[in-house]
Amino acid sequence: MLASIATNLHQNDKSPPRTLGSRNLLQRLTFVAALIENFQPDIEEIHTLVKQAEGKNVEGSDGDVQAELTKVYERVRGDFAPLAFLYDLRVHGGLAHRPNRAEAGNAAQNLGLPRENWHRSDYLRLLNLVTQSIRIVAAHLYTAANIRIRAEQEA
Repeated sequence: MLASIATNLHQNDKSPPRTLGSRNLLQRLTFVAALIENFQPDIEEIHTLVKQAEGKNVEGSDGDVQAELTKVYERVRGDFAPLAFLYDLRVHGGLAHRPNRAEAGNAAQNLGLPRENWHRSDYLRLLNLVTQSIRIVAAHLYTAANIRIRAEQEA
C-alpha cells in the first residue's frame, strides 16, 4: 500500500534502502493514515510530509506545518508504544536473543509497568495497553480509508 503512494515509502533511508521491518512498516502506514486523517493531503504530498515529520530536510518546509507534523508523528509513536514494548520484550526478554534484564526493565518502565516482579495485574495491564493500541491503529486506518473513499467519490 505504501509503495502505491510513493515508490520508496515502504523503505528506510539507508543506502541501499531496505524494506522496513513489520513493526516499523505498520507504524509508517498508521502515520500515513493519521496524516490523511488530520491534513487530508493530496496523495503526491504524503511522501514529503512523512520525510518532513521524520526530521529529513525538506525544501520550503513551513515551521507551523512542521510543528503539527511532529505532534501527529509523536502521537502515533505513543499509540505504538505498547507494540514496541512487545518487540523490546522479544529482543531483551530472552524470547529471541540473550536476556538483558536491564533493557527489558527499562522498556517496561517506559510503558508505566514495573521493571521486575510482575504480578497478574501487570500482565492484564499490558494486555489492556496492547488492545488499546491495536484499536487506535485500526481507527486511524479506518478513518483514513473512509476519507480517501469520500474524496474519490467527490472527484
